[in-house]
Amino acid sequence: MTLITILIALALVLWLKLPNKLLTRECCAKALNCVNEKFQNADGWLALLLLVVCPVVVLAVIDCLLGHVWYGFLGILIGAFVLWLCIEPYKREESNTEVDYQAVVKLFQRANSEVLAVIIWFAILGPFGALLYRLVSYFYETTEQTDLSAKTHEYLSCILAWLNWLPIRVNSLMYCLAGDFSGSFAFWLARVLTGVDANTELQERNAMIAMGLSDGDDLESQTFSVEQQEAAYKLIERVLIMELVILAFITLGSWLD
Repeated sequence: MTLITILIALALVLWLKLPNKLLTRECCAKALNCVNEKFQNADGWLALLLLVVCPVVVLAVIDCLLGHVWYGFLGILIGAFVLWLCIEPYKREESNTEVDYQAVVKLFQRANSEVLAVIIWFAILGPFGALLYRLVSYFYETTEQTDLSAKTHEYLSCILAWLNWLPIRVNSLMYCLAGDFSGSFAFWLARVLTGVDANTELQERNAMIAMGLSDGDDLESQTFSVEQQEAAYKLIERVLIMELVILAFITLGSWLD
């Protein structure tokens, strides 16, 4: 069921490019402003409860009531709809010139936050995990723009770091398997059990090493050719395919049992 749901959502987002205007950063910004107006600049746990927890609870109630209708088919549709809302349309940014380190880093960060992390949390917790991750990430970005939600932003920053802890380590391992294994796996193995403070380093440098760069290089000062940018896109695509294949084997194993 999980694999079928993910494939339906990916087809809607990545291949059919069906636009999502229901859950966007702009919608989250409007919701934050509404909460601040109604509850006199609500900040901290109250804002988290209203903006993040309540939508997830509502989804849980809907799924509990309707998920088993039509032999579970309605549950698949609900899951696919939620995942379609949560996955961002990952677009290639075509470039005919060299780019700097930060541009390639942003590429891997987008791949994690827009697609890969959402799929991992969907595979673990179903539509609730995907919605939780997307709401936290969107409201984290939204609260960064206003001083009225400083405490909420602080809480969201902590929650998002922990929500990223597992996906970054899983995706980094996939980069090892899809790219230069010998160098990147040693780097990954030395940092896999570190705390959330190592999230950024592991995500950025591990992907670079998987592309064939050396950990000893001054990566921040490097420029990346058009061919290297294309290699980064292909590495991300291979990781997505590998994760779907692994999920397919897990699904097949559960059916055989």
